Amino acid sequence: MDRRVLVLSNNCFSPSNSNGRTLGNLFFGWPKENLAQFCVIAKDPNWDLCDNYYCLEDRAMLGAFKHGGKAVGRKLQPPSVVREGNSESVDTQRKKMGKKTLPKIILREMVWARKRWCSRDFEQWVDGFSPEVVVLQFGDSSFMIDIALYIAKSRQIPLVVYNTEGYYFFPRNWHYPSKIDALIFPAYRRYYQKRVRKLMVAASHSVYLNEKLQEDYDGVFGNKSSVIYNSSGLQDSSAPTFEKEVPRISYLGNLGLDRDTALVEVGKVLYDLDHRYHIDIYGNADERVTQTLNEAQGVVFHGRVSYDKVKEVIAESDILFHVESEQGYKERQLQYAFSTKIADSVSSGKCFVLYAPKELACSKYIIESGAGWFADSQLNLKQVLVNIINDDKERQMVLDRAKTVAKQNHSLEGNAKEFQKILMNVGKTDN
Repeated sequence: MDRRVLVLSNNCFSPSNSNGRTLGNLFFGWPKENLAQFCVIAKDPNWDLCDNYYCLEDRAMLGAFKHGGKAVGRKLQPPSVVREGNSESVDTQRKKMGKKTLPKIILREMVWARKRWCSRDFEQWVDGFSPEVVVLQFGDSSFMIDIALYIAKSRQIPLVVYNTEGYYFFPRNWHYPSKIDALIFPAYRRYYQKRVRKLMVAASHSVYLNEKLQEDYDGVFGNKSSVIYNSSGLQDSSAPTFEKEVPRISYLGNLGLDRDTALVEVGKVLYDLDHRYHIDIYGNADERVTQTLNEAQGVVFHGRVSYDKVKEVIAESDILFHVESEQGYKERQLQYAFSTKIADSVSSGKCFVLYAPKELACSKYIIESGAGWFADSQLNLKQVLVNIINDDKERQMVLDRAKTVAKQNHSLEGNAKEFQKILMNVGKTDN
């Protein structure tokens, strides 16, 4: 019999949000009645996966803080129930707070630290579900650690940590810069690390997104741990055709962290190879990035598209790109970066190219696994593209290797089975 699992995360399970989709994939096939989620943002909940959501937004916490009361969260209802007038809209989302600077984050932590989330309503919701395991999607919010620890300890149930980032090890502020970071970041870092240490002592098992994260956290904490890579529902169902004359080349994903600079470099290499070549770029961009991409040679910018459109573009592409820039890596400490799009790209049956600094976890993964092509300079990238387009034998060899790696590391069913086995065994004396 499957255990009742309570999941805590910033974003809800969602088919349209990368974090929500990544987390939700781990519960593929899990009985809906045995899954509940506490979240801060409920944008496009995945009702097929879970129908027991408790959303406590920042604005509700701020209101409780101002008035000295307890915050009450929303027990979300599916759209069919909402249409009958029995609930508020389920599309809850944090109001725009501008860029996440450290002073803003500290104020947010101060609001949540008062434990106004611990209301009678919250307690009744948790007890009504009666969880047997708590899963925390680990990020940079200390208050989520506090909530997870409270539930696990008060109910005396095991706690599983799902970790996709290495904030604990970052020596510098990872948020957008402000003028007083040098004064307040050391204290903020100590506070955050103290919470993480408490979490790791209490955790029964940790699951990491890649081996670099596992290696560094286990080096400090030595907990029981596993690596489960991003899953993909895409399948290489048939032998792909490849358009040599003018291949369709695509990038789909986040355009922050100075990735536009790297994409402009990709476009230049393509344009220099053949004026007919270009990279189609799909993603959300601000005005500056949009202008940069629209003015670049070898680049066609399409803007943001739905995940269904993403899958359509992947199916129609010959070459898929993911990029990280040198400046983004150095300024935002991206050594653990491992995009959710890598799993889809490796699993797609299409040629995948990673253009990034070689120090990143995703770079080491592609280099060591051989599941795609890697380049860290425009000169190397030019040769990679020439080989993909002209060398049929090399192209097929890498595609065959990607198919093997996808089955080993990115299978939706395989990864869910591995994760759920951990949930079923965690906390047992014979584990």
